[in-house]
Amino acid sequence: FCLSLSLSLSVSLGLSLGLCRTPYGRYLLLSRSSSENTCVMSDSASSSGLGAGLRGVGAVVVEVGSTWTKAGWGGDDSPSCLTPSLLTRVPSTSTSGVAASSATSLSSPVLSSSSSSSSAVSSSKSPSSSAASSSSKASSTSNSYTNYVGEDALSLRRDEAEVVRVLRDEGDVGDWGALELLLEHIFTRRLAADPRHHPLLFVEPSHLTDLSPRLHLFELLFETFQIPALFLSNDAVLSCFSNSRTTALIVDCGGEHCSVTPVYEGYALKRRTVRSSLAGAKLADEFTHRLSLRDITIHPRYSIRRTHLPDGTIHVSSLHYPLTHPSYERLMIHNVAADAIASVCHVSATPFDEVANANIPTVPYELPDGKTIEIGVDRFDVTECLFRPEKLKDQSNLHGVPLVGVHKMVQEAIAGCDPNTRRDLWNNIICVGGTSLLSGFTQRLQTELTDIAPNKFKVLAPTNNSERRFSSWIGGSILASLSSFHHLWISKSEYADHGKDLIRKCP
Repeated sequence: FCLSLSLSLSVSLGLSLGLCRTPYGRYLLLSRSSSENTCVMSDSASSSGLGAGLRGVGAVVVEVGSTWTKAGWGGDDSPSCLTPSLLTRVPSTSTSGVAASSATSLSSPVLSSSSSSSSAVSSSKSPSSSAASSSSKASSTSNSYTNYVGEDALSLRRDEAEVVRVLRDEGDVGDWGALELLLEHIFTRRLAADPRHHPLLFVEPSHLTDLSPRLHLFELLFETFQIPALFLSNDAVLSCFSNSRTTALIVDCGGEHCSVTPVYEGYALKRRTVRSSLAGAKLADEFTHRLSLRDITIHPRYSIRRTHLPDGTIHVSSLHYPLTHPSYERLMIHNVAADAIASVCHVSATPFDEVANANIPTVPYELPDGKTIEIGVDRFDVTECLFRPEKLKDQSNLHGVPLVGVHKMVQEAIAGCDPNTRRDLWNNIICVGGTSLLSGFTQRLQTELTDIAPNKFKVLAPTNNSERRFSSWIGGSILASLSSFHHLWISKSEYADHGKDLIRKCP
């Protein structure tokens, strides 16, 4: 699907220029060489139709990830809103802890701010009002709940507060009510924008092939939020765009999942995507388990009280909250373990032998209770599980498939593609996602692929941590800011006329 315009350049460059038409309906200026396929975003078509009505209107880009939700304005370098992809839900019958006092102090059942501007509360206690009916519809049961959204709201412990995740393990939306509250929090509290006045580019996971979630999403955004226009785009494709490519193998290692997706000429090969639960959450659980073998317990921050004494010392005391929901306690322990891994752990450049490195120097890490622990072999052996998952205590994986290392996932994804595309994929392996930020990750992947790659290959990663962590969101920001993209928006009037038939308009 490529129109090539071969032009002669100087021999010293050895390159040719071409125009490649992507599935998004505009041409990208390509700079090609024998080993890589790079592109520079540029407009080559004028917008028409719907685009003329949206020109000059700021588009909102939203990506709901397994751990974090990123949102911001099209054309920005990074998301202006970063909030957890979860909320806490407290039964309104609860009469203890902070939850009860917060629920009784709210006069409105709609999404309302709590003590911080980046947190929000939603209560469904008054189904008589229109706002309350919207909130009660968001609840997964017929019971009344008070929902707390936002990072600051989640950091405050509440009795019987259950953690509700927006996405399921499969990567699709598991609680549409939670997604509605999350989006409402983003628009009203974080972006301070009226969704009725801004088109929305929504980033969806690359592996989803079922169209029914798309239909549900269309209904939520067009009918509930009344957005003027919508477009859905694939996260792997957008990661390609943000790295100036249209063909690449995207290795996205995030908080809950790791996925390897082939993208060829702007199209994600969804059927060839390889997914696994071998990601940051697995490492955090393994780190916690190894500390328990040393009789070290991670106490959540909410269970610790520090008192500064007149002599300058700090007295640490433990607090006991018997009504804390187990899901909230697990989340807080997981956050401490994840912080420890990011602070002291590294990925060895070569396969790590814990016996040969038994005397490796230790690194101190202070736990929330003030206790300092020394981490030695586990600094490298925990992250070694990304490439040797047999070291993990928890061997569970998505759909019961055995866990394999990241390098094996790369090999499997490329082997499933057409032989004519494999060379380009091997030469454009791009690492993105929060877990890929671990020191030494790309170097180790390069080492492991040396033994299994057929010929030469190249492992790439954005040098800027923000670009690697928010790769797909940045690609969406670039796409939404192009004037030649505007005619592809699906307008509210089109949705009213054609309904669910439009879900296939987004590639």
